[in-house]
Amino acid sequence: MVIYMKRIMTKLVLDSTKLKTSSKKICIIGSEFNSHIVQKIIDSSSKKLFELGIKKKDLKIFIVPGALEIPWLLNQLIKKKKFCGYICIGCIIKGDTYHFEVVSNCSAFQISSITANNSFPVINSVLTCYTLAQAKKRALTQGEFSATALIKLLNLEF
Repeated sequence: MVIYMKRIMTKLVLDSTKLKTSSKKICIIGSEFNSHIVQKIIDSSSKKLFELGIKKKDLKIFIVPGALEIPWLLNQLIKKKKFCGYICIGCIIKGDTYHFEVVSNCSAFQISSITANNSFPVINSVLTCYTLAQAKKRALTQGEFSATALIKLLNLEF
C-alpha cells in the first residue's frame, strides 16, 4: 500500500501545471500587516501564475488591513462570481499575547468555511509563524506553492 501511495504522489507532482484553458480570472487577497513578508509572497505568486498561463489582465490583487479582513473580502468577491480562483495571503507572527492564536484560528477557520461552502478553489497562504525568521523562510516558497496549487485545482476535471 505504501508503494502505491508513493506512485500516486509522484504522479501528482509530475503532472503538468500549465493552465489548460485561457481567460481564467484569478484574485489574490493580501493583507497590509507584515507587508514586507506578504508582498514577497504576492510577487512570487503573481510571477508563477504568469508562468503557468494566467494573463496579467486576468489577475486582480486586493489589499486589506489584516488577516481577519481577508475572509470578509473573500466572501464578498465569491458572491460576485467574477473570479475562477482565489489566493489568500497574509502573515501572522506570534507576539507576547493570545492575539496570535485568535487571529490565526479565526482567519484559517473562516477561509476554510467559505471555501467549503462555495464552488471556487481557494488557497490559504496566510502564514502563521512563531518568529520573523520563520516567516521570511516560508515566504521564499509560499508564493510559488500557492500559485501552482491553484492552477492544479483549476485544471481538475470531474
